[in-house]
Amino acid sequence: MYADKTKLLALYFLLQLPLSVFAQGGGPPPPGLPNPPLPIDTYSTILLVAGLLLGLIVIISRRKLKTSLYCSKINSRTIKPTL
Repeated sequence: MYADKTKLLALYFLLQLPLSVFAQGGGPPPPGLPNPPLPIDTYSTILLVAGLLLGLIVIISRRKLKTSLYCSKINSRTIKPTL
């Protein structure tokens, strides 16, 4: 059983070898102009502003959550149910 799987796997790889050889390119590209640099600075201002806005939103929402939790603790201490 193990030998059959090994033979089948070896046959599979031997059949795949010619396909991978032909799939390779024809060598390095011809010399010419270098690739243009990536435009990293194009939208950097927009990215910076979006990050600042997101940070402000997170900070404001956390402050609101903390104050609401603090107020609920104060209210639960001051208001005592009477029986």
